Amino acid sequence: MARATRSRGPARRCAFCGKTGRASNEHVWPQWLRAHANEVSPSRYLHTAGFTRTAADTLAETPTVTTHQPGSVFNIRARAVCRECNNGWMSALEQQAKPLLLAMIGAVQPGSAITLAPDQAATIATWAIKTAWMREESNPGPKATTQEMRQALHRTALPPEYSQVWAASHAGDRDFDINQASIDVMRHDRPWNDDDVRHVLWTSLTFCGISLLAYTVDGWGVQQPQRDPAQWIQIWPCASEVRFPAVAVTDREVLLAVVNQAPHISLPKTSRLERDPLGPQERRRN
Repeated sequence: MARATRSRGPARRCAFCGKTGRASNEHVWPQWLRAHANEVSPSRYLHTAGFTRTAADTLAETPTVTTHQPGSVFNIRARAVCRECNNGWMSALEQQAKPLLLAMIGAVQPGSAITLAPDQAATIATWAIKTAWMREESNPGPKATTQEMRQALHRTALPPEYSQVWAASHAGDRDFDINQASIDVMRHDRPWNDDDVRHVLWTSLTFCGISLLAYTVDGWGVQQPQRDPAQWIQIWPCASEVRFPAVAVTDREVLLAVVNQAPHISLPKTSRLERDPLGPQERRRN
């Protein structure tokens, strides 16, 4: 009798080291955080919305879709990294970041605070960017990050050039929540359809009373963003010790930190907005 064999699936290029081989399923949220989660919904949803420029004077609404899927947020995985990266530098980064993140979680209790040395802040920032990029890899479609950026993170274990990371305490209902915005930015002196654009990725990671805000861009020429220092403490770049936490941010303030880009990025001056004829859609995955 012929013996059944299990298909291993096609070889993939690792998102970080670039080698081709079998990819492992990397969890976006580290599994050790499960023990620190309160009640987590047994299902999750992904909400996407936005717009794109289709003419010199026109912005068009992209599909607004809410996708419901069984399984908690801890089930979100990205099949994008090789086993060597997953079990090597990524595992080491997780072990380095874990006690620091737990200290930050403890610091949001009334009357508590911690001081992060620059190297500790850099570890948290690297972890935040790695986690943000894994969330990006868990979704299909074009990526705002490049192979060169991811290889730089893998090689140096530090955030890539032009990146920034902030930390805040969080007071709201959206725990274990990820907001992500991908934005194409063009130079003001170029035509609207010029290919010379920069790809910006904003990601907020909110869990256990803290929120990390990560910003990456794939090249020079974009004005560096600023965030309210009374709420968002910059931990990368960081040349001196930082005291955490500051004033807590709400769910709405976390969302606005990701989607509201003024005055960092200006919207093009257009006179027309084309609505998506299908309107908001609801989808379910089994």
